Amino acid sequence: MTRIENSAQFNEIVKNFRSKYGKVLSNCFLMPSEIDGLASNNSLFVAEYPGWLLIICDREGYSNLYYYTDGISSTDCVGEFLNSLENREVYLDIVTRSGRGDNDTPSRLIADGIAEKYKSYQRMQLPVKNIDYDSLVISVAEGYSLSDDYCVPEEFNKLWKMSLDEKSTPLPTDSEIKSLCDDGCLYSTIDSEGNLTGVLMLTVSSKQALLQHLAVSPLHRRKGLAFTLFQRSFLAARDKELTMLKLWVDRENMSAIALYDRTGFVTDGMICDQLYMKGK
Repeated sequence: MTRIENSAQFNEIVKNFRSKYGKVLSNCFLMPSEIDGLASNNSLFVAEYPGWLLIICDREGYSNLYYYTDGISSTDCVGEFLNSLENREVYLDIVTRSGRGDNDTPSRLIADGIAEKYKSYQRMQLPVKNIDYDSLVISVAEGYSLSDDYCVPEEFNKLWKMSLDEKSTPLPTDSEIKSLCDDGCLYSTIDSEGNLTGVLMLTVSSKQALLQHLAVSPLHRRKGLAFTLFQRSFLAARDKELTMLKLWVDRENMSAIALYDRTGFVTDGMICDQLYMKGK
C-alpha cells in the first residue's frame, strides 16, 4: 500500500488510473479538504490491482473502503486486499439514485462472498424557500436551553458514541468540531445543570447544507429537543442564505423519518447502501 500524503497526490493517482482504464465505476466522494485532513493524520492509503484502485481510510476501530474499478475485473483482489488487513472491520458506501443500477459493484462483492449488507439510508431534502419563517418560533422544553456557544468536543463525542452508529457515520475530529463551532454550525441543547443533552451539526457547501449527527441523550428524549435543534438549523439556513437543507436517514428508522416528514423534508431519490467486510 502507498500512503496518501495530500489531495494533489491522490488526484494524480486517480487520473492515471482513469487514463489506463477509461470510464470507471467508483464510490469515492471524498472532497479535497477531507483527503488532506485524513492524509495529515496518516489515515489514507491506496493499492492498485488489475482493474481496481482501492483506497482505505483508517478510523478508530474500523476502516472505510473506497474504490475505482473498470467494472469487469475479478473481485478476487478485493478479498486479497481485505485479508492483508487481517481482522480489520471495513465498511463500504455506495450512493445511487433509486431505480437505477448503474453500479453493480456492491452486488458483485456480495455474490462473491466478499461483503454483506450492513445498512441502507435514504436522503431527504427541504428547500429553504418552503420554510414558513413567519410562523417559526423556536420552543425549548422547560428546564432546557438552546446554545450556539457550547463547544466541548469530548462531550459531543460521548453523546454521539452513545446515540449513533459511528461506523456507519464517521464522527468529526476535535479540530473539525472547533471549526464548526467557530463557523456557527453546531447547535446544542443544555439542561439546567449545564450538561449537554442534544446536538446537531450543519455542514455547509456552497448554498446547500447537510444536517448531520443529530443526537439526543437517552435520558432526555421525548421532550422535543430534536425538533428544537431542527428549528435552530432553519434559522441558520436563512442567516447563511442557503437554498437547500439535506440529510440522510436510516430507512428502518421510522420515528426519525416521521420527525423529518413533520418538519417538511421529502425524499429526493438518493439511496446509500452500506456493506460490511472483514479480512481473514
